[in-house]
Amino acid sequence: MCLSERDGWQRLIISSLPSCHSTEGSIHEVCKITVKAKKLDTLTEELALKRCDLVKIDVTGAEQKVLNGALNTIKNFKLRLLIEVHSRALFISICRFLYALRYKIKVINGMNKGNLLHVYAFYKET
Repeated sequence: MCLSERDGWQRLIISSLPSCHSTEGSIHEVCKITVKAKKLDTLTEELALKRCDLVKIDVTGAEQKVLNGALNTIKNFKLRLLIEVHSRALFISICRFLYALRYKIKVINGMNKGNLLHVYAFYKET
């Protein structure tokens, strides 16, 4: 199963590198499979979670999709988020999304040669 912005089925691209499987594409593609996809909002409802403190997102380019599918969970639980971001464009998109929800973002480490950026985001109390 993968997390996404909608429930249903999603194409997962299997990579020759174990850490590079993705729904967004891979330069090391071996094959494609179809997997069940769920929004994090759906999963938290199905599990009847009463508490969730931290979510780590490392989804090789699908970060915004996972966040879109987690909107209610983020709002309801005021999650702390640890996100591995795979491009500058995604970083800007994620910042806009989270700033609109009153989140503060701290960069843990800057863009490296692999275009990876690790960020920590948390809800700003008023």
